[in-house]
Amino acid sequence: MKTVICGIGNRMRGDDAVGPMVIDELKKTLEDNNTLLLDCEHFPESFIKRILDFVPERIILVDTADFGEKPGVFRKIDTHSIKKQPLSTHRLPLTLLVNYLRSKINFKLVFLGIQPKQTGFDKPVSGECKRAVKRISKEITEMVK
Repeated sequence: MKTVICGIGNRMRGDDAVGPMVIDELKKTLEDNNTLLLDCEHFPESFIKRILDFVPERIILVDTADFGEKPGVFRKIDTHSIKKQPLSTHRLPLTLLVNYLRSKINFKLVFLGIQPKQTGFDKPVSGECKRAVKRISKEITEMVK
């Protein structure tokens, strides 16, 4: 199954860097013709053309999400909740990105959210979230293969 994996987040804002860090980790083990790894930083809308040109059957979004758990906990977020709330601190809500892509191509959406500990400017990534990056990368690799 052709899959795009988008790591979303700002490397200058502590745990918000985990999305791009997951992409860094996946690049070590998961590069093939059926997988497109995108470090989208905090501008995922800038990658619309690359996503559409790839014509994926599945898109996996990885980003921080505050769902009231302990830092480093990650889970699949119900895609219906993306329709109800922005789920993003980025320039454009992920709902707009997802809706636009859906208007052009048909795909299965998986949103993996990681509970951050700290997202302040120029803060380090917490140990909890660093450990989560390894676990999430393993889960995504199993999901894709």
